Amino acid sequence: MKFLQALLLLAASSWSVLALGAECRESVFPLRLMDKAGVASQGFGAAVLLDKKRWVYATPANVVADADRIFVVSLVELRVLYVDRQSNVALLVPKDLETMKIWSGFLPHNVRAVELAPASPSTGNAQVCIYPLRSLPAEPTRVVSGLEPGPLDSEGLMRLDRSIQVGESGGAVLDADHRLIGMVVTLLGQGGTPVYPSLAIPVEKLRQAMISAFEPALRADVSVPSGVPSTQVRR
Repeated sequence: MKFLQALLLLAASSWSVLALGAECRESVFPLRLMDKAGVASQGFGAAVLLDKKRWVYATPANVVADADRIFVVSLVELRVLYVDRQSNVALLVPKDLETMKIWSGFLPHNVRAVELAPASPSTGNAQVCIYPLRSLPAEPTRVVSGLEPGPLDSEGLMRLDRSIQVGESGGAVLDADHRLIGMVVTLLGQGGTPVYPSLAIPVEKLRQAMISAFEPALRADVSVPSGVPSTQVRR
């Protein structure tokens, strides 16, 4: 009986890894950043697909802050739709929707938007999908605190129990139901060393960015720091 229970547990665990692997491949994509001269930037990261109907991707704002051109999977050029620098969230959309649709049809797997969880947890188990994808498509982690006020942000960021390396910003943090609860971010200090290497932007900030970008009546709810030009919010 114990042997059968062990087999069932192993099967359930394997299915969970495969399912989360699908979420990683289908919803998290690498970004390629370039300057005006077409030279690839040293910075890189990923983006999470939040809305397939409008092809809206989310990435930390600091990832694309200095990029003149942004490409998803090196082929489809994106433009910045909306930025909230205080929350460190940028929303990206294709410059040409038809090119985006054609590209998605050639991928060897489905493309789908990840579902947003109702709220970020204060603690608990999670899975993180990062790019470049490692040997396992999703890696286990724990949320050790959610929306904890700290020196980085008056509203707080999620804290994870694993280090987020340079280049992994924009990866997805998923709960047990494969819903998005956060987006990993690496903040660098002088010399390119991560200063807070275990952070994620909570889902509440991603949802607020979507509301602010697509529901103008609610846009006033998002505070934009003084000094940020209005062109940071683009339609």
